[in-house]
Amino acid sequence: MALQGNFKYYTQVISETETETSTIIVPEDLPDWNPDYEFRGQTIEREFPVVTETETVIEDCYIQIVSFMFHKRMNTSEDLEEHLKDEFLDLYIRVYSSKATRSNNFNDFIREEHLLNKQVEVVDGTDLRTLAYNLLKQQRGYDEMVDA
Repeated sequence: MALQGNFKYYTQVISETETETSTIIVPEDLPDWNPDYEFRGQTIEREFPVVTETETVIEDCYIQIVSFMFHKRMNTSEDLEEHLKDEFLDLYIRVYSSKATRSNNFNDFIREEHLLNKQVEVVDGTDLRTLAYNLLKQQRGYDEMVDA
């Protein structure tokens, strides 16, 4: 299994000099250790560094999930009315210029990425590899990819 098509990835740069002011509504139910505790229930203004995002497109590439890990977290706290069960996948992905490049040399990749703690729902009989690729196609930057 693999994906093919146009892959987009995003780089964010935080300015060291430019800032922007944002208006924030501080929730009323903040714990007393929160630095904004004295402002709870108020509307305040905060200054944040400007973040610039750049999109890079790798056209007609070949993407393969090199490995994935499934893990389950169970919360059995007695404070909860029901037990919470969370299932997650971690994906390790490599981007190749083509299927031929991947076939010729497994380590000749353009980019590699790790997608961590993506929540999934596993039903009995679910193929985790298929689930992983379907999950990947739903992620930002992978939405133009198709099964290869």
